[in-house]
Amino acid sequence: MTPPGDDDLGIGAIKRSGESAPADPAAPVQGPEAAASTEAAAAVDRAAAPGTDPLGLDALTEALASGAISPVEAKAQLIDQVVASQLPADADPAVIEAVRAQVGDLLADDPTIARLLDPHG
Repeated sequence: MTPPGDDDLGIGAIKRSGESAPADPAAPVQGPEAAASTEAAAAVDRAAAPGTDPLGLDALTEALASGAISPVEAKAQLIDQVVASQLPADADPAVIEAVRAQVGDLLADDPTIARLLDPHG
């Protein structure tokens, strides 16, 4: 317990055996966490870079507008691209398929997606 004179609030702190001090949120990240944060920052930079199309939406939009693909095919490709962009490159194919199926189920009757993918609308 913290002695009363060392505690501004006068309540004292309880320290359990084996408990470490909380990490300093302002301290630089060390180890594997540093690589992950760098990777995330690079992804944000790529997505925000002018003139880039990280999901390939321009090609998808063009194919839909020209009639090369149907709205159903466009929706499937869009879901595939978004899921692939959100999961690690080395993700288990079964996990990728499960997430893709779940996203597809969630968007199955979405009126906004249907309107956006309607080539006549």
